[in-house]
Amino acid sequence: MATQTPIPPNPIGENFAWRDWLQKLSDRVFGTAATLDVPIEPEYGGTGLTTYNTGDIIYSNSTNNLTRLPPPAATSLLQMTAAGVPSWSASGYGDTLNPYASKTANFVLAAPNGSAGVPTFRAIVAADIPTLNQNTSGSAGSVANSLTSGTGISYSSGTTYNGSTAITINNSGVTSIIAGTGISVSSATGAVTVSQSSATAKKYGAFSDYTSQTIASTTTAYVMTFNTTDLGSHGVSVVSNSRLTVDTTGIYNFQWSGQFESDDNAPQDAYVWIRINGTDVTGSTGRIGLPARKSAGDPFHILAGWNFFLSLNANDYVELVWNATSTSISIKTYAAGTSPTRPSTASLIATFQQL
Repeated sequence: MATQTPIPPNPIGENFAWRDWLQKLSDRVFGTAATLDVPIEPEYGGTGLTTYNTGDIIYSNSTNNLTRLPPPAATSLLQMTAAGVPSWSASGYGDTLNPYASKTANFVLAAPNGSAGVPTFRAIVAADIPTLNQNTSGSAGSVANSLTSGTGISYSSGTTYNGSTAITINNSGVTSIIAGTGISVSSATGAVTVSQSSATAKKYGAFSDYTSQTIASTTTAYVMTFNTTDLGSHGVSVVSNSRLTVDTTGIYNFQWSGQFESDDNAPQDAYVWIRINGTDVTGSTGRIGLPARKSAGDPFHILAGWNFFLSLNANDYVELVWNATSTSISIKTYAAGTSPTRPSTASLIATFQQL
């Protein structure tokens, strides 16, 4: 850049108008922008601007004229307007302003749901999935490997398995069935019957009582009794009216329920537990709370029951034992009722099932 050559001052201190004019001319030609009172215009290599701010962009807004575009207040895109000049835009491009930032799971960059438009990141919807014409023409898919039949199985289809041809799977014939212990197999044309022999069938028993059972003392334990075998039994029987006896070692689910009645004027309790081979089983006692009767001739009724898993040996027996805080408590049976007609009520029910 050329060095400024100022006009020397007048030695006698006079101020001449022509001297000031020449000084300004020298500044325009050889000086810097800081010494100018008017900025250098674009046609002379300048910008025509006197101030700039951080982030300003200089652009031409008309022939031989420059101006500045200030920075936007928020993250934006630089775009060209229809008038041919740049401008900042913070909208119009959706989430593409920051396409590599973290997005919500299962979001896609797509146009509005089922229609054309500016894409944004959004959740996928049914309208985004085109209909696949799997049932019209051609094949919906193909399988590289062939379909292989297993032993005793055959199939029929077209020459290829590509999803467009139905596959029929047939049983080509079972050669044999091997029966395990306690299992028998019999066959006839078109049928095979597998049955369990009676020797290995699971043991069971169902029993009930249709008498009202009472106690004579609140300090004595009483065994519950059964007078009816329900649905027959297999390997479980009642001995001495109270001993539920098994003939096979195993694990059994023992369940019972009793219809309790209290005709006492005050609340009372009943206790029920089990004995195995005459010995009380620790932890087996259940306590049943019985409120006072409603009024004379209108006792309180409740059906109580629960179950135990018991490990028993062949010929072991189980007894239900009970006691109450009042002799006014009983295990009650009821006759069939009317309005509406209803069956009778057993005072006691017990079932055994081998697991």
